[in-house]
Amino acid sequence: MEKLKQEDFVTLDFLVGILDTSESTVRRDLDELANEKNSTVFTEVLKEIVR
Repeated sequence: MEKLKQEDFVTLDFLVGILDTSESTVRRDLDELANEKNSTVFTEVLKEIVR
């Protein structure tokens, strides 16, 4: 979150590295968050940033 606050964006590579997971997992999880009933604007924006 600090990186996002400082730079206003994070890359998919950054998320993959910090979460120690695959790119497909990060994309899947972002898609799931975006589709949840209580999805936030932040989630939608983050999803677009890492595509």
